[in-house]
Amino acid sequence: MTSLKICTLLFERLFCEDILYCHWKSNINLEKGCAGQTDLDLLVHKRDRAKFNIVLSELEFKRIMSLPLKQFSGMEDYLGFDSETGKLCHLHVHYKLILGQKYIKNHHLSIENIVLSDLRILDSVYIPSAEMELLLLVIRSCMKLSIRNILQYFLQNRKSLFPKNILKEFRFLLNDYKQEKFRDVLLKSGLPLSESRLLAFIEKLNNETLTIANILLLRFHIFKSLRPFRYQIYVKSYKKAFKIMLHMLPVINKIWPVPRKKLNGRGRSFSLVGADGSGKTTLVKDLTKWLSWKMQVRTLYFGIPKTISLKILNKLIAFIRFPTRIGLKKTFAPIVNLGHYVSARRWIWIAGKRLRIYLKASVWTEKGMIVIADRYPLREFWNMESPMDGPRIQKEWGSAGSKMVDLEQYYYSQIGLPDKVFVLQTDIDELRKRKKDLDISIHLIKADAVNSIEGSPAMCLINANRSHSKVLLELKCRIWDML
Repeated sequence: MTSLKICTLLFERLFCEDILYCHWKSNINLEKGCAGQTDLDLLVHKRDRAKFNIVLSELEFKRIMSLPLKQFSGMEDYLGFDSETGKLCHLHVHYKLILGQKYIKNHHLSIENIVLSDLRILDSVYIPSAEMELLLLVIRSCMKLSIRNILQYFLQNRKSLFPKNILKEFRFLLNDYKQEKFRDVLLKSGLPLSESRLLAFIEKLNNETLTIANILLLRFHIFKSLRPFRYQIYVKSYKKAFKIMLHMLPVINKIWPVPRKKLNGRGRSFSLVGADGSGKTTLVKDLTKWLSWKMQVRTLYFGIPKTISLKILNKLIAFIRFPTRIGLKKTFAPIVNLGHYVSARRWIWIAGKRLRIYLKASVWTEKGMIVIADRYPLREFWNMESPMDGPRIQKEWGSAGSKMVDLEQYYYSQIGLPDKVFVLQTDIDELRKRKKDLDISIHLIKADAVNSIEGSPAMCLINANRSHSKVLLELKCRIWDML
């Protein structure tokens, strides 16, 4: 498993700047973390906080924010981007050791200096001694146990109360575990925990004779002994946890999903435009998947809505306009005019819907979210015979129906540009290879309209003749620069 270059550079810089840190937990997954497959949990000495932030800034890590309910003192989140692979890496940065139950975390173990005083190296990264990490794992795993875990243990007939990943961590650490050093680590930590209880727990764990009673008794002992390390009373902690758990209920979460992390400040909005076959829809999906790993991303579609009701209306309009197609426009003038009117009302509704989508995107970006739009109502397309995602009534009616024309154009005039429009310029020959079911004359018009757009601060021209992977990587690099 290859480490991302951004991770390699980060740990090299931390070493060169003599910043005291360690990857303090789940070191069994350190390789995956450096490869961008899971989080990296770094404990940084508070005296080096300023230097550490400078390193992150120089390597273009971005600060991201959790929900207020999920924010904890002394903890920060950062995203890094690897420009070679297009992958992200996520840093959980701890300046304090904050532990506790799921969603609660109201114990501050003020032993950061002790943890950072005895380090070893794994894959060029500083990590705690096996004994210190084992001590912290025992505390963490016991604290995180819940009634749900106990019910799952009995109802699903599990072999252990601990999840499989926790058991793997225990086995990983027990390979380097030395009992005498563990005693020394516990003594230096100053934590008021029973040495005999911990050693007996570890021995039974090692011998695979650990029972549910052993685990629950040690859990009770840990919470009782570590009461002096609580920094928040239980009432506030459980109130906070209850709100989060309420949001996580399937029914509620479906209606009001728990937001992911957001940018620190205003979000960003992007759109991809291109002729059919340029790959914009697939690119929007891939970019959304990429950023949604840790961030709150919304996707929008500015094309004509693909609803059943609108399809029925389109067929009705075509039927009413049929006399025009067979040269009987004058004979059936009232019916034809009705068709024009219904068509105009359709385009006004679509214009209003696009404006509402734009306003929704503006609200989301103000809340720190990332918005990615498939297509966009650009003025550059309005001179087309059938404008892509733009006003259509004047093209159909001419000077007639000026009130409707004015209303439609007013709606479009209220739609501003996103932070960046990525124009996927593609040769018609390449487009025809990818999309053959579109009439070639229409395809040519759309391709010419897109390819005639000139670059500007708001418009970023992308050569979409290349492979999907190359185009996607360029888009990721450009978007990252703007976050």
